[in-house]
Amino acid sequence: LSQALGPATTETCNTYNMLKLTRHLFCWEPQAEYADFYERALYNHILASQHPETGMMCYYVPLRSGSQKNYNGPLDSFWCCTGTGVENHAKYGDSIYFHDERSLYVNLFMASELNWKARGVKVRQETKYPEEATSRLTLTCEQPVELNLRIRHPWWAVSGLEIRVNGETGSAASQPGSYATLTRTWKTGDVVEVAMPFTVRTEGFRDNPQRFAFLHGPLVLCSEVAAGKPQPAIVAEPNGVLASLKPVADKPSTFIGPADVFRMAGEKDGRGVTLEPFYKMHGNRHYVVYWDAFTPAQWQVKEQEYQAELARLKEL
Repeated sequence: LSQALGPATTETCNTYNMLKLTRHLFCWEPQAEYADFYERALYNHILASQHPETGMMCYYVPLRSGSQKNYNGPLDSFWCCTGTGVENHAKYGDSIYFHDERSLYVNLFMASELNWKARGVKVRQETKYPEEATSRLTLTCEQPVELNLRIRHPWWAVSGLEIRVNGETGSAASQPGSYATLTRTWKTGDVVEVAMPFTVRTEGFRDNPQRFAFLHGPLVLCSEVAAGKPQPAIVAEPNGVLASLKPVADKPSTFIGPADVFRMAGEKDGRGVTLEPFYKMHGNRHYVVYWDAFTPAQWQVKEQEYQAELARLKEL
């Protein structure tokens, strides 16, 4: 799969249908794994496929290094992903909450208000997620109601998840990739606060772990690069890459990668990069999502190969 990063990786319609499938699967058998996938695809592909200023949408969202997003026009680009693309951005509210007779599932952390008429319950969720890793749910009940409130514990939230009910730490124990279940008689004015610190990690391909992407919490990160030039690679010992990243103040999920780690073949000095959420990379900007990593010894060999290729082309 690491060799499949092309200009057509991947079609927005594909993820549109995967989310419909995931919703059906969750209705049949509610598992946090499905909700985790839904969040991952929603923020990193669907949200990333629409230009926030023009409203235009992508057919493909390419992942090959140096690519840029190409958008439809308002009158002449009637691709299949234009139809589903319009629908995508009208559906953000359809999989935040699910319920059965005794439980209410909170699958997505998204500013919203639920009106569960059958149980006489309203839930108002206030959050700036994913720019902030917190959410606040306030309940309004026609009368006190006993209910299991099942809050998703994201699989990536490996430490520090905290849930407070009316200011007090809840007793619900949970593991990443499961649900924290709060069972009580709820009444008007009850408040549930959720905090889930984001951490930075890498995820590589199974066939090539040395080609990987950076993620912060649920978000895939990318970096803007110059068009038509060799793309930077990572030169560091295996455990040194994440430690080298520095957060940018007042810019959520944004990090600086230092010049001594992010290098370009043929250049003596490296180039620092800025990593930012992929869903914010729009317009004519070119980007890198997946990075090739080398140890310093491997990079020396790579440099020699690069210089030999330059000499061959010069002679030719």
